[in-house]
Amino acid sequence: MFDFMSAELPVVTTHTGARGIAQQSTEGIIISEPEFFADAINDLMVNRAATRRMGRQNRHIVERSFAWENISPKLGSIINSLYWRNRGKKILETPEKASKLRIAHLSTMGLKCGIGEYSLKLARAYEQFGTANKFFVPRTPKTEPDLSKVKISAKIGWFFDDIEWSGSYIENTFVKDLVDWGASNLIVHYHPGFFSPHCLRELVKKVKEVGVFVVVINHNFDDRSAQVIGELNDLHVRVFSHRFTEINQAREKGVFLNWSPLGVDVNVEFNRKNIFERDWSVCPPTIITTGFLRKHKGAKLLIRAMPRVLEQFPKAVLRVQCALYPSPDSKAEFEACQKEIGNLDLWENCILDARFLDKDQVYSYLTDADISVLPYENSDEGASASANDCLAAGLPLLVSNAEIFNDLQDVAMSIEATPEGIAESIIEVLSNKQIYSSLASRSHSYAMEHSFKRICGAFV
Repeated sequence: MFDFMSAELPVVTTHTGARGIAQQSTEGIIISEPEFFADAINDLMVNRAATRRMGRQNRHIVERSFAWENISPKLGSIINSLYWRNRGKKILETPEKASKLRIAHLSTMGLKCGIGEYSLKLARAYEQFGTANKFFVPRTPKTEPDLSKVKISAKIGWFFDDIEWSGSYIENTFVKDLVDWGASNLIVHYHPGFFSPHCLRELVKKVKEVGVFVVVINHNFDDRSAQVIGELNDLHVRVFSHRFTEINQAREKGVFLNWSPLGVDVNVEFNRKNIFERDWSVCPPTIITTGFLRKHKGAKLLIRAMPRVLEQFPKAVLRVQCALYPSPDSKAEFEACQKEIGNLDLWENCILDARFLDKDQVYSYLTDADISVLPYENSDEGASASANDCLAAGLPLLVSNAEIFNDLQDVAMSIEATPEGIAESIIEVLSNKQIYSSLASRSHSYAMEHSFKRICGAFV
């Protein structure tokens, strides 16, 4: 199997032949009973473009998931992650121990920031075990955090310079406030854009000196942070990353990062998606993309893909559920998307919703959709919370080859981030019930395995 996949060949095999590689048909592997092999092979011979794409996908899977260069470090990270998760799980599932935990969170909660939303979901997972939680949130040069809809207590703990990006600092009273609240734990959600690595190091040292157990969730590793994270290693402070590429990058710098999967919010009810009884002419498909509206998120590419999609599915609808980010480039992208929709005469088939909505409202749109597409360009973002939102809704997920999606290659379908490539991939998935079902099943399984409640033990 690996030889065929390495040679960029599509594979037709049985469940036994695919054992250990795939449980269901994937983009490059067709799992079938022997009596149906001929039909599968004939389909491949007719559709040469799909055959080549399937072969490339198989090669990519082998390189990313089964090459000897990658297996050993990744395996070690997974085993290490499971150890910390299981250790913390025993604490959280023992009521008398969980009730003694008072977990403080330093993050951007209250601002329009995905990391802040992530920290809130993590805190809510801890609450399910009976722990006390408190947020230490930032003020910025222009805004105060919006805490009106958050039931967890919060206090200003730091200043976030999101204009000059150079004047951020931790409030002088932070450690005292932490002690006065009786914190047993502190989880620092760190990004190099929040405050300097030096500031992180001094913060961690002061918190450790007062006997508070501290961990750092590093949402974006770069060379600027390497030295300080190495010093945190020496202090026996656990520092986590959500991406294996960052873990490998850190290892090359002599720095150790623990791995933890990006948590998935599965507190929403959804049914596993399928299209086996779906008549697209009666009930046309809804395609959705979500996240903040930034140029590198590829919304315009997806809009440009719609004319080709509409040739196959004339009543299809694209919902661009992407909130405006508080920056000039986001407003410019919104105007560019409006112009693109108008130029292509797509207003009847495109919904451009740039409101910043509560997650429950976003999830309602996701669960009503049929397929999700995130055609991102490369950026300095650490991980994609938007992808996890799509997985939480059980949607088949199509993603570009941007580095941010590297750890989702076994879950999502990788697509060429061009209007043509996006369109053909959407058409292929919506036209093939087996591929659609396989992607939806993978999304559901991933979401359940990586729920916040299952991964939160690693940080206590």
